[in-house]
Amino acid sequence: MSHLVFSEAAQAKILELFRDSGESSPVAQLGTRSQAVTLDDEFREALKTQASSEDLAALGRREFERQKSGLSFALWVFVLDESDCLPRDVQTVGRLRLCMPSPLFEIFDNHVLDFRRGQFAITRSDGSAVDPRIQSLLNGR
Repeated sequence: MSHLVFSEAAQAKILELFRDSGESSPVAQLGTRSQAVTLDDEFREALKTQASSEDLAALGRREFERQKSGLSFALWVFVLDESDCLPRDVQTVGRLRLCMPSPLFEIFDNHVLDFRRGQFAITRSDGSAVDPRIQSLLNGR
């Protein structure tokens, strides 16, 4: 295997998303999904008054501790119309069309997109660790 593949479960879920999208030429795009958080008044005020970076960092750590149990972050597949993608970024993977720039697509060599327990996940086809570049992309770094 030398490219990204979709597990049967992932392919079924993406085809379901395609059907539900209403797009005439649906393509899948990988992305992340997280919920919005609300900042407490003290943090918002510090941002307005341009507090020092040290104060903002301390407030940020406190906010993270306050909200971390409710934070969620997930890999997701978004559906858009093929016309919303640059033609060079549309790839065919099995029966699915994927909108992803070629250099990024190459990072996913030997990886599998799976769907289990209601979430998408990336794994290595040989069971080894996921490419660190993908981890960085998924973690927003």
